[in-house]
Amino acid sequence: LRNRWATLSTVLLLVALGFCHSRGVWLALGIVALLGMVVRDARRLWLVVPAILLIGWLGVSRWEKEVRPMIWLGALKMVAARPLTGFGLGTFVFNYPQFRPPEYFARLKAAPVTDHAHDELLEIAAEQGLLGLGATLWLWLAAILAGWRQRRFGLLAALGILMIHGLLDVGLRFPPNQPLFWLLLGLLVAGADLKTITLQSPPARVLLAGGCAVAALWVFWAGVVQPVCGDWLDRQSHLAADRHDVATAVVQARQALTHQPFRPQTRYWLASLLAQIPTAASQDAAIAELERLQALSPDYANVPANLGALLLARGRTAQAIPYLRRAVAMNPLDADSQRALQDLLPSGGSSH
Repeated sequence: LRNRWATLSTVLLLVALGFCHSRGVWLALGIVALLGMVVRDARRLWLVVPAILLIGWLGVSRWEKEVRPMIWLGALKMVAARPLTGFGLGTFVFNYPQFRPPEYFARLKAAPVTDHAHDELLEIAAEQGLLGLGATLWLWLAAILAGWRQRRFGLLAALGILMIHGLLDVGLRFPPNQPLFWLLLGLLVAGADLKTITLQSPPARVLLAGGCAVAALWVFWAGVVQPVCGDWLDRQSHLAADRHDVATAVVQARQALTHQPFRPQTRYWLASLLAQIPTAASQDAAIAELERLQALSPDYANVPANLGALLLARGRTAQAIPYLRRAVAMNPLDADSQRALQDLLPSGGSSH
């Protein structure tokens, strides 16, 4: 507050936060501000108790309405199923539906696709297990302690806001929050008096440097270039669809899948585009795409419901019935699939 430019920047940022409509951001900002007050003067510790009670009351009052608690419960079931190693990086979107509580679809903002846990630690534990979660927390804690020893409280506060927000949302999975978070971790460590190991043997140094370079290039290609190209083409496909240019949208969605063939969202989108084209070939192609997605991830999104509807439209009733049953089992609130089953099976869908 003693620096007018810093004060002006803070005011602008607070105004910007008002437009993002994120309760998690305000909650994180409030918690970090409260902790900062307590750190500066321990006599303010009494403020923590009413703050915790207020946060708890706000959380409980919205518990029965929000979809996040259902996502968290499903993620906890994933962790319990594979506690040590998890299901693998990037597999949350595939595996979550089989652990999704039935009450999920009755909550506000329930969606057919749940691609993230809306809690960074839970998602790490679900994908990488407790071993991965422990390694991640160890890394974060080492950076935080290094920053604390160097009294970099501003950086710690900024990092704390991102961390707390990451417990309620997916910000740490996407730019700009993701690179900012890791930049802050690096700045906290920079200049710290950390123990280093120097390799004296030139061949060993060359071998280590070469191995690191190869690993970095592979990570850059597989973890940056390919996903970014896939995302770009996927977004171009959506923009083409907004212009009612379905043919171009189909081409770009297929190109996106060449970069990320196991990305379910894009394949699901491609199937929906093909289903919009009123030709037998396109309808069959949409069914084929959904069948590939069904084989890749049997519990993903509304695939059984869409497959059942498309197969019915093509007159393949016997093939449609199992998918419609599966759709109703996945989502008991799926009125369209229930109605289709009732029309096909007058006994309410129970006969074979």
